Amino acid sequence: MQVAFRTMTKIRGALVTSIYKKMLTVRAETTNSSAAVSLMSTDVDRIVMTTFMCVNLGPDIVQIVVALCIMGTQIGPTAVAPVILCGICIGIAAKIGQMVPPRQRRWMSAIQKRVGITADIIGAMKGVKVAGLSVKVDKQIQELRNFELQRSVRFRKLQVTTQLLGELTERAGVYCLTNYVQELRLRS
Repeated sequence: MQVAFRTMTKIRGALVTSIYKKMLTVRAETTNSSAAVSLMSTDVDRIVMTTFMCVNLGPDIVQIVVALCIMGTQIGPTAVAPVILCGICIGIAAKIGQMVPPRQRRWMSAIQKRVGITADIIGAMKGVKVAGLSVKVDKQIQELRNFELQRSVRFRKLQVTTQLLGELTERAGVYCLTNYVQELRLRS
């Protein structure tokens, strides 16, 4: 686990540093600073979490194989039930996974728009205050945030569904153990 967290920290540091250096070298007029800011926040976190899952994949597979062998010797054919349940959940999660990218893209574009406008307003804060536009600007940023939240609803629903499927697969061992205990009661 420590290796995974160390890897995540190194990747996050390298990505943020390289994006920041690139932003400093490219002229402000030629690039969209809001894209870089949103890349540094949301995309870096997504990349880091994917790396975390990839680092843990190898040990997880070994644990599954060892657990199935042990359960197979103790329980017998009942040990296959959690594998079937997990396979069904993986299939459903794969179908859900196909729906994620377009919804996530819409949400990320809304984030990028809000962050870009907010960064521009912060850059011109003195002018905004002198012109007495603070309330109007605050309302505009809040409307952008509400729009962003509306865009995120469909994506978040898919995330919740995927999390529920993950919880179901984690409980598969409990179902198998319960089945084993019932088998023992029937035998005696």
